[in-house]
Amino acid sequence: MKKLLLALLIAFLLLWITPFRVQAKVWPQPQGHVNDFAQLFTPEFIQQLEVKLVDFKAQTSIEIAIATIVSLEEDTVENAAVEIFEQWGIGQKDKDNGILLLIAKEDRKIKIEVGYGLESVINDAVAGRIIRDEMASAFKQDNYEQGVLLAVEALIARLETGSGKVLDSVYQAGATWPAGFILLVCLFIYVFAFLSRSKSFYAGGVVGGFLGLAYRVMAGSSFFMIIIFILTGLFLDWLFSQNYKKLKKAGKSTSWRSSWGGFSSKHSNTSSGGFGGFSGGSSGGGGASGGW
Repeated sequence: MKKLLLALLIAFLLLWITPFRVQAKVWPQPQGHVNDFAQLFTPEFIQQLEVKLVDFKAQTSIEIAIATIVSLEEDTVENAAVEIFEQWGIGQKDKDNGILLLIAKEDRKIKIEVGYGLESVINDAVAGRIIRDEMASAFKQDNYEQGVLLAVEALIARLETGSGKVLDSVYQAGATWPAGFILLVCLFIYVFAFLSRSKSFYAGGVVGGFLGLAYRVMAGSSFFMIIIFILTGLFLDWLFSQNYKKLKKAGKSTSWRSSWGGFSSKHSNTSSGGFGGFSGGSSGGGGASGGW
């Protein structure tokens, strides 16, 4: 009886422990937004699509990744998509605004995996429709490039105009600041870089007043904006002048090109070379799968 109970206990423990010993497959690291491990695309197409996705990320911060694999190796396309998405970290970490388009060649399966931050725009129905309408028919004719390009264009179009929840904040951010105001801010910095060399900071208030008046004429702002420009001019002139004096006393460079009138600039060592990876986003479990 004791042996029987011991055998049952061991069997129970094995059943309990085994699932936790199963590890997710380690997928190859991404080499860019387009990762053609199954060799379905031409180099020219990969470059064209990479440029499109990089530009879209620069405009919106949304990361769209393409991955083609030869086989799922008895796994499901849904599980493989989640694993790749999490291992690559597609999308911004604080926004989860990534999308993965996974294609398994031999299994003839497709999965559009969507980050949580985009599920309200690319919901399951939208993702499923893109697979059926844009990809499946082209894939049946072995035209993988056309199917993927149509899918990417459909995703981008939906993200740009679909529900208006994703890109409004991106495009309207610039619209809330009139071009005239931005121009005056740049002029502010340029002028105060030279005013910093003067002994008095009152000139900054005068310059600020003139710029405030110019802004009122261009943008039709209230008289209160002139006061703000004057106070800002006084403060900036004083701030730049103080820092200029400190650098000059320390024997450091105070030239316009190297220090912006007293504020030394740090030169970045970042190059625009190879792909630096995605941004740490997570999958929301949304999207759709299909086949051809």
